[in-house]
Amino acid sequence: MAILSDESKIVITTVLGVGLAGLPLTGQAEQGARAQEAAVQRHHVQLLERGTLVGAVVNNGREGDKKAKLGSIADLVIDATDGAVRYAVLESGATLGIGGRRTAVAWNSLTWDTNSRQFSLSITADLLQKMPEFDAKNLPHLGKGVDKAQKRGAVREASHEKPGSLVLVSKLGAAKVVSGKEKIGAGDSFFIEPKSGSMAFLIVASGGVVGIGESNYVVPWAALKCVKPIGKDEIQLEIGRTKKALEMAPKLSDKGADVTKLAFRAKVYKFYGVVRPSFEPKDNPTKPGTDSHERVGKGH
Repeated sequence: MAILSDESKIVITTVLGVGLAGLPLTGQAEQGARAQEAAVQRHHVQLLERGTLVGAVVNNGREGDKKAKLGSIADLVIDATDGAVRYAVLESGATLGIGGRRTAVAWNSLTWDTNSRQFSLSITADLLQKMPEFDAKNLPHLGKGVDKAQKRGAVREASHEKPGSLVLVSKLGAAKVVSGKEKIGAGDSFFIEPKSGSMAFLIVASGGVVGIGESNYVVPWAALKCVKPIGKDEIQLEIGRTKKALEMAPKLSDKGADVTKLAFRAKVYKFYGVVRPSFEPKDNPTKPGTDSHERVGKGH
């Protein structure tokens, strides 16, 4: 006697077929999700603001209990010709900000960790103390002493900069931004892409009285030019837009303005007519509107 009728066999076969057919689809969905996640990570651009960079802790990069604080970042040195961060000025041994020793270390020797919000530097405290003490008056010749000392400590040397092109970012806050003879405003905050060591954007404050009613423009460093001589107490930056033209420029007060979002940055690049920096993704995320960029820090 047949256990199942022909009709029952057809029903069971159909159900099994549907179930088995669903298995590859589940795998495809998982693969699609992984591909989407990979695409998001590929488009991830992290920008560090001044408030995160200056004062950030630098440790010796070791694991577990052996990790120790070397100091904190007191200032940055950039090459004004291309906006590349060449050195970080590391302050060590300070107590409540007093009595510290400052040393310049090559930027590409530092590694930023998002989770701990700290930098690591593969060097011992003893070797750090043997490196030359930082002297802001010696900026034009900074590279020679730093590179030589860091090679002894197995720390990567910085890229060679052009003589006289180094500027302390602490002076960017007082930098005058001009268009020809017309004063546009002054440098305010800035954003740096840590992996490439690129100065990404300068926030230019314009108009207003004592900070009230001013506009904060997001300007790509590529749209600025340092007016020589460089390295003086007052830094001047030339911008290729008049104050009238800047009325239509992207501002932090604009709706949806967020420098960590690819769409907003693309708008900024387009307005100033500059090519996207090398740290920007070459293509767009697989899903329109997808953006995983993270804003780090709250400025100054």
